[in-house]
Amino acid sequence: MQVAAVARGVVHHVAGLGHGTSEQAEWMALLHGLRVADAIGERDIVLLGDAAGVIAQASGSVKCRNSACLEQFQKHAATFDRVRLRYIRRNQNLAGIALAKLSVLALAERDQRDRL
Repeated sequence: MQVAAVARGVVHHVAGLGHGTSEQAEWMALLHGLRVADAIGERDIVLLGDAAGVIAQASGSVKCRNSACLEQFQKHAATFDRVRLRYIRRNQNLAGIALAKLSVLALAERDQRDRL
């Protein structure tokens, strides 16, 4: 798995996070967004995500299927002045677009190495 967050126009990417479900990756992305916001000193944040289920679970509007992720999210979110969550469509998700481009570049590099 890999995750990305975009803050102040900069992509913050982490790869090599092991294997998991798409829902686990979405939770990891929310947690990564909190870490990035903390690292750059933001206190009032809006986290955008294209996984409606995870956004709904994290915001408390539906029952959470992954209590460990929710607890970790709530614990870290509590350190901020304000955290808002907003669902966006996939084609609006800059972090998702960046991950897709990084994946394409990584595949191209691997193909090029394999040819040598």
